[in-house]
Amino acid sequence: MMKVNKRTRKTKVVEEGGGGVMANIRNRLANEVMKEVPCVLWVQSFRNGILDMYFRFASLLGEEIFYITFLPLSAWILSPQFAAHETVLLALSVGGGNMLKNLFRAPRPPTPPVWIHSPEQEKDYGIPSTHTMTSITIPWYLVIFYGIIVPSPNEMWLTPLTLFLLSVWSISVMISRVYNGHHSPMDVAAGFILSIFILFIFTIYLRPLVDLLFMPDNNSTGALIALIVTGISSLLIHPTVAINKPLTPAHAESGLVVGTMVGSFSAMWLKTKMNGFRSSSIFLQHYAVSYFYSAQSKTPVVYTYPFTHQYLINNPLLLYCLRFLFGALTVAFVRTVAKKSFLIIITTLFGTQHAKTLDPKLSSDPSSSSPSWKYTRLDVAIKFFTYFCVSSTVMLCPLLFSVVGLHA
Repeated sequence: MMKVNKRTRKTKVVEEGGGGVMANIRNRLANEVMKEVPCVLWVQSFRNGILDMYFRFASLLGEEIFYITFLPLSAWILSPQFAAHETVLLALSVGGGNMLKNLFRAPRPPTPPVWIHSPEQEKDYGIPSTHTMTSITIPWYLVIFYGIIVPSPNEMWLTPLTLFLLSVWSISVMISRVYNGHHSPMDVAAGFILSIFILFIFTIYLRPLVDLLFMPDNNSTGALIALIVTGISSLLIHPTVAINKPLTPAHAESGLVVGTMVGSFSAMWLKTKMNGFRSSSIFLQHYAVSYFYSAQSKTPVVYTYPFTHQYLINNPLLLYCLRFLFGALTVAFVRTVAKKSFLIIITTLFGTQHAKTLDPKLSSDPSSSSPSWKYTRLDVAIKFFTYFCVSSTVMLCPLLFSVVGLHA
């Protein structure tokens, strides 16, 4: 086994952190990561082709592609209120975790001797593991929401099978972070503890506050303003790396999740003002409640829709496949247009050369094919605006479904 130069690693952390209390904390964290390298190597000793594929898939459950897939599914099939809650948990997990990453600047397991499947992840710091945090907060809030807050009529979320699948989800993601060489066990443990804390704080204390946005009164406007100010403020005070150090994706990812949260609640606020909000989903109402009771009572369901729409109503699987396809294409279009529009506005207002002054690390044309603005403060703004548009579109898509005849 290859020996690890602990002195080199320790010196690097002192150079990044400077002196004082934070430097001592960073040194201790770095030393602990080095001590846990044998544990990471032991986990990786079980590597084979099947496990490589499985744990690469598990890691995707914490990537951007998962975020932009899970939100529409939960909003269009489950409940828009649940989806909005999940965006807050996503912002607290990913945004809060990234702030701690840039604050502590703890290294990831060194390569070599540790194998990693994606060098891109090495650009970020280690503790805590935000993949671990989202693997706890996102799936297990499903049980809290439908088991305690808004009990499902058929208790489909509290079955042993559901709990088993959610456990497999969480455990697989946590193991994948060590197996893929991206985190030490300390990083995963820290993410697990923080995620339990976030779930508790949000469910007991924050959820009643954010639910004010669903109330059709003046308090909802004040709550929305407070949410927007809090989200933008968190990005402004977000710890960043030193000016002479390589950029990390943490700040930009935080802009993504905060923009998602603000966009979803802005759309929900608008729908509430338009009397368009429904706390329980159409899917659960039609498929889990109406269908169940009409079958038990042997009472036929009578529809007064046109033939085409009636056919979709009687085939809910086809209806929801068409809804998801139409919605996904709409969201993809909005995402592309929002990002390009933002760049056009920036270059128009500031000019190609002056746009570089927006960030001291911006060194090329923001609209170029190989932009150097990746991970800069400009990238934070781009992701915030883009995913504000994406998440608000997701929440407003049910109105489009009604227009094109895909409502239930």
